[in-house]
Amino acid sequence: MRREFTLGGHKAASLSMIMKHADIMLVTKMSEERVRRAFFEYARDLDDAMKQMFEKYGKDLRITVVPFARTTLCVD
Repeated sequence: MRREFTLGGHKAASLSMIMKHADIMLVTKMSEERVRRAFFEYARDLDDAMKQMFEKYGKDLRITVVPFARTTLCVD
């Protein structure tokens, strides 16, 4: 069964605050078009994501990998 996902208002607000200070890149099987329509950056796999970020920010970047991010609650 395939269900359509709707981003809740509270999550959208949290993500918009994070996106002011950080890039959020999704490594996913979803289409690149769908990911970009949600204002995220797209990568087909972890190697692709790392390559894109190193090209954009150089070797001194800071990366946080969040596996299963949909079900992860980050606490500052």
